[in-house]
Amino acid sequence: MRIATIGLAATALVLACSGPLEGERVEKPTFDWRFVAEAADVTFATADGQRFRRVEVAPLVHDGELYLYGQTIFSANDSALDAVLAGDPLEMQVDGRVYPLAATRLTETADIERVLPTLVRQGMGIEATGIRWDPEPERYPGTQVRQWFFRLRSPGRVDD
Repeated sequence: MRIATIGLAATALVLACSGPLEGERVEKPTFDWRFVAEAADVTFATADGQRFRRVEVAPLVHDGELYLYGQTIFSANDSALDAVLAGDPLEMQVDGRVYPLAATRLTETADIERVLPTLVRQGMGIEATGIRWDPEPERYPGTQVRQWFFRLRSPGRVDD
């Protein structure tokens, strides 16, 4: 962890800054991410250590594939989200292990609707049918929620 200090006369104020995730690095490609759904603590950061500050993120595991769901109530800048949207690598820490990841933003309604039942079940603890994605929530007055979906994969993964 990088530490920044600001001297105030005889007192030093210590500010903890983001840093790279620590733990055993798993470089071998992962094809089944179901273990993430059972993990108690999952942390995401960009490869250079930026953490999500204004965007809440959570892993979604759907049919063994790993997704990242992000949401914010207000339209706010978040350097980690900006980096991921620009194609920068991402890392995930689970049970003391760090997994490098490549993120691809989902923009097609069909791709997003595929994972919505998992999002609802995980967030609300209920099964739901007939869920549909509205790609234009801004048309509803007062809507302030912004959402992002990403498919996450091990870099260099070659599918069958």
